[in-house]
Amino acid sequence: IDDFAPGGVRAEAAGEDNYHYFSAAQYPVKVRSQDLRAEGLLDDDGNLTPGLYFADTKFELSGTLLGTEGVTFVARDSLSMSCSQCYFTKWEPQLLFFALRGDPGACNVTAISISASETQWYGLVYAPYGGVSISSSGNLAVWGSIVAYTVDLSGSEIEVHYRPELDPPI
Repeated sequence: IDDFAPGGVRAEAAGEDNYHYFSAAQYPVKVRSQDLRAEGLLDDDGNLTPGLYFADTKFELSGTLLGTEGVTFVARDSLSMSCSQCYFTKWEPQLLFFALRGDPGACNVTAISISASETQWYGLVYAPYGGVSISSSGNLAVWGSIVAYTVDLSGSEIEVHYRPELDPPI
């Protein structure tokens, strides 16, 4: 996770224009869609500025979100997303979502929670110490992988397509 934090290898590689940092001092509880909009990173049509998004806390995003030019969300805590008509491609090699929430070996929390419909994602969803919970009311497609302590899928029309040529192991 420290590679993605300010001064980390991945943060430096992203560059100033493509690295979007949300400190715990500025956002002590969570980063929401309206915070991204206030920072000029989310327009009224739901388009996200491309790049690496890092939060010292958690992301709690909702609404229409389009990361067509590539986004990666990394949180020291959790990532929660409730969206319809969302489309994401990865910014970082392989990585789309990464949430560190959880205790190693305990598997007692959900690190990434996603409720979506009419949505497509391309990349790795990664929660090394917690669970990933995905629910859909229809047409959710993931091209890549989900790596987590536990994975819970519910709803209808959820497709996960492993594509090694798109997302080789890190």
